Amino acid sequence: MLKSFARATVMAVMLVGGLAQAAVQTLSGRLDDAANTALIGSFGAPPVFTADPLDSMENVALYAFNLAANQAVRFQSLGYAAGGIDPYVSLFSGTGDPATFVRSFAGAAVGDFDETVMLLAGDYTVAIGLYMNMSFAENYGSGTLGDGFTGLGGSDFGDGSYRLLLTTSDVGRLPEPGSLGLLLVALAGAVLAHQGSRLPQH
Repeated sequence: MLKSFARATVMAVMLVGGLAQAAVQTLSGRLDDAANTALIGSFGAPPVFTADPLDSMENVALYAFNLAANQAVRFQSLGYAAGGIDPYVSLFSGTGDPATFVRSFAGAAVGDFDETVMLLAGDYTVAIGLYMNMSFAENYGSGTLGDGFTGLGGSDFGDGSYRLLLTTSDVGRLPEPGSLGLLLVALAGAVLAHQGSRLPQH
């Protein structure tokens, strides 16, 4: 029957959907930690560590990641609620100095944020700094990661720590060949079941 066919089709789609991959990467550290190898200085110089906490709050942490396919990526800050900095996160397409600015993330007023965006396959760089320490590329409306950051951070630096979760999901991605095969097998089975139900009963 058509209802049986529809149920089988939905089940097949749910099966393929259940195969979607998701991965979570945690980016965490402190802007005033000399052992944090992710840190750079705001103005293209090495990171700064002095007795004055405001100096180290000009540091920015850089992390690179790669997307093998177009994917939804969730950017979730959890550090401020735990006593860390009021974060300002900048996303760049590419890696190294030539990387170009894509967008930034920050709390609506102050604090953490939780946003999901669709990104194309490729290399990306995430920059984590104190609120309002934006890149010159964003401030000027053009430029690259290599242009550095303004160093104009706020005063909500807490204990200097940050914590950002990146969650990638295959939502919207075409099924892998194996998944597509499962879908076709399920649909074929549904068609056969539907045809079999129409045979004369003895």
